[in-house]
Amino acid sequence: MSIEEFSTEFDVLLTSYPLDGMDKLICDEYEKSVYLTEAQRNLVISYFTNNAGGTFEKTEEIKKYLVSLVKTYTKETSTTGSGISPDSVFFDLPSDYMFIIYEAAVLTDDALGCLSPYTANIIPITHDYYYKSSNNPFKAPNYRRVFRIDSYESKVELVSKYHISSYFCRYIKNMTPIILTPLDGGLSIEGYTQATTCLLHPALHRAILELAVSTAFAAKVKLHQATKIR
Repeated sequence: MSIEEFSTEFDVLLTSYPLDGMDKLICDEYEKSVYLTEAQRNLVISYFTNNAGGTFEKTEEIKKYLVSLVKTYTKETSTTGSGISPDSVFFDLPSDYMFIIYEAAVLTDDALGCLSPYTANIIPITHDYYYKSSNNPFKAPNYRRVFRIDSYESKVELVSKYHISSYFCRYIKNMTPIILTPLDGGLSIEGYTQATTCLLHPALHRAILELAVSTAFAAKVKLHQATKIR
């Protein structure tokens, strides 16, 4: 769907809602862009939160829709951070990541003998789980598993019994906003000002449009009711 189609169909759908005493509902191009961008993000998030295990690969349909968002990232140089454990190691995350869908750590350590280098699974855990299991030999990190604790937005904290030589992940990247007209006057959406349409699979455009319009209508109704109370 082109930006012109998004804009025109947004108006058509919005005016189809019952007004119930309100004036004709109108959104300018900036408002439409904000609602469309929000709808795009919420739709992608819903594919994770509404599927068992938080995976978009549960169905071929959803996997096909989101495959363009999947990226691969490898980092071989650790960075600094204040860790929960003396064994904590930090790796910067890519600036455009949204969700991690797979990750692994390469362990390179003389203590592993002939197993080195070994690719270990990374297990996301909570702080509470770490405190309960870090001293348990059956649950603590070993050559098969490395703990990941989310304590920073821009990096991962990994806890391993062995030296981690590199970090690997596949992730869903953040999407560029949907902007229906070049923005000026200091306006921007997520730092972007140039017009751009939705880059997701065309089959998702209709769902994004309908979600955006329903959100816009709800916001207009709320504003109208608040104005009446005053």
